[in-house]
Amino acid sequence: ALYKQKYGECVDDEGKDFDYDEDGTLWIKSFTMPTRANQEKLEDQLTDVKALYKQKYGESVDDEGKHFDYDEDGTLWIKSVTMPTRSSQEKLEDQLTPGETRGSVD
Repeated sequence: ALYKQKYGECVDDEGKDFDYDEDGTLWIKSFTMPTRANQEKLEDQLTDVKALYKQKYGESVDDEGKHFDYDEDGTLWIKSVTMPTRSSQEKLEDQLTPGETRGSVD
């Protein structure tokens, strides 16, 4: 009775699982109910990703950490992380032609 109230048809009826729209296109009816197992699987994967992030960056994505601070004068300082780049020496050495040698001259 509740199913018929909600969906307008009886669960025991041999109702049709398809319909046609005004253009004559066939539409097949289907209902997909989310399962708790799928949600739990996604939550487990999210937990794994968060753990990997914390392992790599040393902080949790869930932390309410500040990425800014104020000094005693009230000046705003924004925290940032800079990754090391190749040194100027390495870049210059790469520009040497193959016939040149690196290091001291005899």
